[in-house]
This record gives sequence, structure tokens and C-alpha cells, in this order.
Amino acid sequence: METQTIYSKLRKAESFLQQIPEDLCKLFDVRINHMESDFVGISFRSGHGNYVGTSVDNIKSISVKEGEGFRWVEMTTNGASITLYQSGSTHITLF
Repeated sequence: METQTIYSKLRKAESFLQQIPEDLCKLFDVRINHMESDFVGISFRSGHGNYVGTSVDNIKSISVKEGEGFRWVEMTTNGASITLYQSGSTHITLF
């Protein structure tokens, strides 16, 4: 049963990642994390900073937005709104 849970979480993480354009994935070094427990998460970092991420169970939606020559990714979780801008900056709002 635990193996099925891990695989379904990995598929969910891959589905979320497929929504993010490849250039923004590279810019933010977006990764899927899997630990020996059933934890599966998505993490990112801007520049050479520390990785920040969340469990796929916490992610409600990921969408790519465009406006006047630039793009950004909006990720909504159970407790935060995370925006990854094409310029390399991030904005996180906790609620």
C-alpha cells in the first residue's frame, strides 16, 4: 500500500512539473524530492540560495501566467502563495 502512495505522489509531482516551462525549471532549479518515507515534494531556489519547497500533498495548483513580454509561475499551497518570476526573483505570501 505504501508503494502505491509513493508512486501516486511521484506522478502528481511530475504532473505539476510538466506545467512549468523548461526554462523556468532550469532558472529555479526545480526538483522533485523523495525521501525514504512516503514524502514527495517539489523544491526550487533562486540564484545560489537555499532550496525552498513543499510536499505535493500541500500543493493546490500551479499555473503559468504571461503579461507584457514576461512570464511567471504561481503555485498555491495550503498555506502560501509562491510566485517565481522570469527575472529570477521570488515572492512568497504566507496565509
